Amino acid sequence: MAATAPERAFEYHHTGGFSSTLARAMVTKTAAHAKAIMDGHRRDSTAMDMGTAVHQLLLRDDRVDVLPYDSFRTKDAQAERNLSRASGRIPLLIHQWEEANAIATAVREQIVALDLDPVPFTEGTAEHVIRWEENGVQCKAMLDWLRDDLDTIDDLKTTSDASPRGFQRKVWSLRYDIQAAFYLRAVSWDYAATPRFRWVAVETEYPYLVTVHELDKAALDNADALVEQAMTEWRECVAANHWPGYPAPVHQVGPVPWERDSWAGVDVDESVPF
Repeated sequence: MAATAPERAFEYHHTGGFSSTLARAMVTKTAAHAKAIMDGHRRDSTAMDMGTAVHQLLLRDDRVDVLPYDSFRTKDAQAERNLSRASGRIPLLIHQWEEANAIATAVREQIVALDLDPVPFTEGTAEHVIRWEENGVQCKAMLDWLRDDLDTIDDLKTTSDASPRGFQRKVWSLRYDIQAAFYLRAVSWDYAATPRFRWVAVETEYPYLVTVHELDKAALDNADALVEQAMTEWRECVAANHWPGYPAPVHQVGPVPWERDSWAGVDVDESVPF
């Protein structure tokens, strides 16, 4: 019997493999942070539950548990929430479920109105899992949506700001570029195909506006080089079972360019102690 959607997601998240999440941790944080994620030290939150629920509704691969409570303040509600998460599902309160459905409905309508070719989240597979070995590293990726013709990977991002400028800032602050390069690498290794990668950004506040984004070639090439670097460092950490954190011992703090510019024309009285 084929595995259900919750079973596939649970199996993916609870088995080993170098992922885009670990690659981003290696690049933006340290190997110690990546090891902590691998060991299961990740924070659950209601905001994450809402984003994941919208994912499931839009991708037509539902694994949401709607719990008959107004809040998670009671012990019974907390127990059911914890049981839901432990089984790989998403616990939502009734009002959260209603909001998630409202977001999903608005987003579907806007995606059709955008008149994109191909239309996002059509003629493909949701939560498409790829596993491969690359230069001695066991890798895994779970793509939000891979089209059957391997032409496009669509990735859904819920956010407070889907504006072109706002989402661009999020791409660089959360290093979504590394995720894009990692997923493209997965399809290239498994299918010898070169799809395009698109983010469909969805605001989680009314009117739930939608924008679509792609990396240009220069940004994608840079991200791919960072994935290569992260994979090399990961392989070395695994081999040595050594997961370094931040470098030591003392770090100098200097001005960022815009702070230095703000000093222009300001007289500093060096006789006044700080």
